[in-house]
Amino acid sequence: FNRINKDRLAPKILNSEQIKTILSICYEKIDYTIQEFRYTQEKIKELDSFKYKFNRNDIYHVVHHFYKNYGYLPLLTEITTTEKTYVKKVGGVEEINRRLCPNPSTLLPFYLILLIELAGNSDAVRQIKLDCITEDPLFEDRCFINWDKARATTEQKRNVFKKCI
Repeated sequence: FNRINKDRLAPKILNSEQIKTILSICYEKIDYTIQEFRYTQEKIKELDSFKYKFNRNDIYHVVHHFYKNYGYLPLLTEITTTEKTYVKKVGGVEEINRRLCPNPSTLLPFYLILLIELAGNSDAVRQIKLDCITEDPLFEDRCFINWDKARATTEQKRNVFKKCI
């Protein structure tokens, strides 16, 4: 039987340098996403504080318009034809939506970091709850992430740097 599956390749395993590169890219993307989201929130507050001449070519004016009038970016079928032109002028729904709320592309780096740092099963990591973080009593720059392992019916715990979360 030693010739069966002979042509099959061994599974690829990432080395530590590749993992560090992936983590570095993820952290950069997370920092950018958070910075952009905070900037948008500041612009919304700033635009709330005074009357301004609406500029349909300014993405922050358009984001503020939808935030103020809807609280979110509505479906294209729910907005007026004029509002549809605003969306088109500033780059489309994705450009506006990523400034108002997380989406799969902005959440992916967070998920990848959790998978790598927790060395967990992707399904278990996907089901982590929001209240999973507890402080490390010994090190202020670290914390614990706790999650349930469904098949083993036990709780898994991992100590990570706070920067990871």
